[in-house]
Amino acid sequence: MAGDETPVWYFAYGSNMSSDKFSNRRGIHPLASARILVPGWRLTFEVPGMPYSEPGMSSIAPIDRVPHVPTARDPEKSPEAGVVVQGRAYLITPLQLVQVVKSEGGGIAYKMEKLHGEAVGPEDEAQLGGRCVDVFALVNVPAMSRENPEPLPSKRYKGLLLDGAREAVMPEAYMEFLRTLPQYDATWRDEDGTARTGCERGRDYKACSGYSDLEKGAVYGTTALDDGVCDMSMSRSKPGAKLGALIFLAIFTPLLSSMEKLCYMFIRPTDGECPRWVKVVVRWVVWWIWFCHDVGFAPIFGPGDGRDQRCEPPAATGERSPLLASRNCEQMETAVHERAEETLVW
Repeated sequence: MAGDETPVWYFAYGSNMSSDKFSNRRGIHPLASARILVPGWRLTFEVPGMPYSEPGMSSIAPIDRVPHVPTARDPEKSPEAGVVVQGRAYLITPLQLVQVVKSEGGGIAYKMEKLHGEAVGPEDEAQLGGRCVDVFALVNVPAMSRENPEPLPSKRYKGLLLDGAREAVMPEAYMEFLRTLPQYDATWRDEDGTARTGCERGRDYKACSGYSDLEKGAVYGTTALDDGVCDMSMSRSKPGAKLGALIFLAIFTPLLSSMEKLCYMFIRPTDGECPRWVKVVVRWVVWWIWFCHDVGFAPIFGPGDGRDQRCEPPAATGERSPLLASRNCEQMETAVHERAEETLVW
């Protein structure tokens, strides 16, 4: 890849949509950029980060892994606009593409795949030189995936996606999709001190549509409807939740940081990836961190991946969502207090 000097298109769907992150922090200055969507693919957060801090990192996955998701080429006209992943395509050199791989963990969590993209608008077609374009995109490897449910992005990380999408002037339908994504927010506090769940801060009143006020209170564990959100001011947290989260982070944050340093010590300059043995070691450590969370900390102190903060929207028919029925929303009474912010690079 590095031997070829022909520029290629790289598809950024996460924090790299922000030019501040992509150019200023990563030092990659593209030759051109355009907004594109990738038919048949959706945005996910199944890459495991750090529980109680940055649980889920972004990736993309085939839409056929999730039922009833539209594949319309024009998400602006789709009733479920935004589910087809959109983002920013950067025209960069092969050496810069290697730099992208380096900056995203050296192949620990992601692999580079070639996908088919389409321009979002006429101005993007002009930049791309046509409606369709082949792009390289980072897709998480199976060894670094958590599903059913996948972790939630932190408030900080979701903010990066929104900033990048806003800067790229993404279509309003996709902006609305990003705004209504549930997020992990361990503080559960607004500026006025009102306690709210992380999913409330990420979802507007439409997340509760399809239910009567009584059902909203029963299904979402709410006590009142206030300013277009489901008020969770009466939700309870497990005793010692804050202490458990701090203990967990004190133990495992240094461990994950050491793995990050190990990765960058052995990254190959030719392709930007780590040796296989480094990948195995780091992935095993990440698995061990989440195993300790799932088996040891989550049952005692409450989960640190946002599973207790996830509000599922009602089904399109207006009936109660099967996901809601399966969880019965009883987990939404569990909370984790105060998030220790930690930036991950995977």
